[in-house]
Amino acid sequence: MDVKWLVIANARKAKVYSFVYLNRGLKLVTEMDHPENTLKEHDVVTDRHGRYQAQGGLSGGVYGEDYSAKETNLEKTAKELMAWLDKARMAHKYTALIMAAPPHYMGLLKKNMSKPLEALLHRTVSKDLVRVPEHKLSEAVAQEFAHF
Repeated sequence: MDVKWLVIANARKAKVYSFVYLNRGLKLVTEMDHPENTLKEHDVVTDRHGRYQAQGGLSGGVYGEDYSAKETNLEKTAKELMAWLDKARMAHKYTALIMAAPPHYMGLLKKNMSKPLEALLHRTVSKDLVRVPEHKLSEAVAQEFAHF
């Protein structure tokens, strides 16, 4: 019996379900919560960038990196989820994988996906289904992946 996994994720939460046939129900495998990803940038960064004054005092600027602390947190949680899925893959917990996530987060997940994990990825949808009630999730996913 081929067990497939469905990953429903967004910046704040990821849920992993197992199933054999979508129309026969989903079983929750795990749920990961990352509330820190919903914080605003100024809530994540406690320091301001350093400032400098140009010689002669007529102009100045700000020292700083071209990165976002919030984006760094999103990248970290995407890596954690992909590492967890990869570990489960190596333990032969599932034979196929489908994922649903908002477009930006889907991009981060794919970016951090190993080649062997990518080989098990059969379908993706760039849509946030995390808030869909569990009893309606099978139906919502079946509509997206009608021929899976």
